[in-house]
Amino acid sequence: MAALPTCLLLLALIHSSIQLDCTNCSSQTIPTASHVRKLMSALFLKSYDKNVLPMLWNNETLYVDLQFSLIQLPEFDEVAGTLLLIMKMKVRWLDEYIVLNYLPKTHLLMEIDLQSDDIWLPPVTVFNSVSSLTPLIKGGYDATLTLTNGQVDLNIGIVTKTGCTVDTTDFPFDEQTCEILFTPWGYQSHEIEFLPTTTYARTDQFVENQEWELLSSTINTTSLSNRSILSLSITVKRRPIYFMINMIIPIVLLGVLNSLSFVLPPTAGERMGFATNIFLTFAVYLTIVSQSLPETSKPMSNMVYYLVIMLSISSLTTFVTILSLRIYAKEEDNTPVPWILVYIFGLLTCRLCRKSKFMPPKRRKRFESKQTLTKEMTENDITEVKRDLSSGASVVTDDESMVQPMEYVDEVSDDDEEEEECRYGITWSVVGETVDKTLFLIFMSGTLIISGYYILPLLLGTTGVTTE
Repeated sequence: MAALPTCLLLLALIHSSIQLDCTNCSSQTIPTASHVRKLMSALFLKSYDKNVLPMLWNNETLYVDLQFSLIQLPEFDEVAGTLLLIMKMKVRWLDEYIVLNYLPKTHLLMEIDLQSDDIWLPPVTVFNSVSSLTPLIKGGYDATLTLTNGQVDLNIGIVTKTGCTVDTTDFPFDEQTCEILFTPWGYQSHEIEFLPTTTYARTDQFVENQEWELLSSTINTTSLSNRSILSLSITVKRRPIYFMINMIIPIVLLGVLNSLSFVLPPTAGERMGFATNIFLTFAVYLTIVSQSLPETSKPMSNMVYYLVIMLSISSLTTFVTILSLRIYAKEEDNTPVPWILVYIFGLLTCRLCRKSKFMPPKRRKRFESKQTLTKEMTENDITEVKRDLSSGASVVTDDESMVQPMEYVDEVSDDDEEEEECRYGITWSVVGETVDKTLFLIFMSGTLIISGYYILPLLLGTTGVTTE
């Protein structure tokens, strides 16, 4: 029975504590719409001027924090040198007038959302815009106001089109860095200064561009003409697959085909047309590349130099092809190959190395003298016959005179064999074929070396960089 009063006493204590808690709860005042109206009236209708810099002392500097989140890169025109960028910008600053008029016990609220039309806004302007130099922050946005310290947070979406200096030296494997410059228009650096809390722009919501790959972004601040400047640098890399398939590979293949013009048979009649078509194709590709690049002389793209060199090689190929065809034409004229060419092409074709084809210099000299004497005797005989015919005398030959031509024919036959042996079988056809083979090797090697010199460093220099 003694335990019963003790239990009743405990129940009474618990009941009294519950009543005390409820009493404390009922004493707390919940903010209502009337409190919001009183707060807005106290903060903005009495002594607040949104056209005045919200600083209590004029010798102090207002610090503005800018944070960026990249959304999309719709266009990068390297010919015009412009960058179109869509992004979010978060602006944060302290409004000291709000802290001055805020009474915590009276206004109750600690944070409030309001329209940006009611407060002072920093005139953040894109300094290098190619469209307009107007402040980005205007009325109509929702701002979050922290009443305890006067911090204002404002999130806006912006579309900027800025100028960008393009360096196409490594086109189409180039990387471009463009700067978007922000400045508080109308204020000097001792009045408003940018003080960003991050060093890069966020890319978690970024939509990839099909032509350009976003590599990195950096945020820096500087001062220009006593004005605070915030620089948002965007580094992008061109996706080169399209240009490799449609430009680089065809140009290299054209260079190889250009060398193959010396392999075509000279009797086919298509060698000149083939070389000319390759030359015109290079000219067309040079026009296409020039339309994809800015019209600047410094820096000039290496691809332009490469195309000009390939165009020059194609032009030289056309010129040399004409000379090569002229060599084959000498075969029909029965023009003997000069001795200097005989020795040169005999060495190139290794005919001088064959002992069976070698003729001593004395024998060759005797052969040349005999050939010259035979030629003079033949010319004298023909002249004498013409003289007899013109005088009307009958041309009668005796047996000895009939035998003499037969001996001459045998000597000529021996001379032909001796000449063939003396010249190592070097004819104009052999000269032409040797020239074609040599030119093919020279132009093919030159094409591959030049292509490797310009293209391989570009391919090896492309490295992927992870975006932040």
